Amino acid sequence: MYHKLDLLPDVSIAEQARDSGATAIFDIIITSGTRYALMNAYERTVGDEIHPKKAHLNGDTAVRSMLDVKQNVQCDSILPAYQDRWPDIIEDMCIDEYDSDPRSGKRR
Repeated sequence: MYHKLDLLPDVSIAEQARDSGATAIFDIIITSGTRYALMNAYERTVGDEIHPKKAHLNGDTAVRSMLDVKQNVQCDSILPAYQDRWPDIIEDMCIDEYDSDPRSGKRR
């Protein structure tokens, strides 16, 4: 399907593919002569395909597994204690009923 979409080799797609285990897509993008940075998860923007910016794979994409990292809110005071997490593209402050390991996203 990736080939059918005829997408530019975008580093954010490569990083998401690597994170989700889609190594075939990752390999296609990594082995392409030039890679681009079209999507920006932090700014929630998509770049200009007419004049795309060349990019290197640098691991700064907000990949899906990062969204699974949660923190339990401690309601010991008037204001709940939590750590501000970035990126927070879901805008839920990464709060849930449980804590998870930041490296694996698995519940603690």
